[in-house]
Amino acid sequence: MEVFDFISGEDFRKSLESDYKELIECLKISAWKATHVLAGSIIEALLIDYLLSSNYKTKSSIDPLKMDLGQAISACKKEG
Repeated sequence: MEVFDFISGEDFRKSLESDYKELIECLKISAWKATHVLAGSIIEALLIDYLLSSNYKTKSSIDPLKMDLGQAISACKKEG
């Protein structure tokens, strides 16, 4: 199973690991819609976690927790 040891919070890490495990099970049974939803959710969570851990809010005055996926992608691209 994938390890998310780079995630800042333990509860959050466990939640992502659980979502990833469920994503793998959905892949195995060809539940494509659920697979895509879970993958998108995991990606969004990783982006937001990065922005939170890099103190993006203090740099830009924009709260990452209020961003949608598109905004999070743009902010992470901008941060490099």
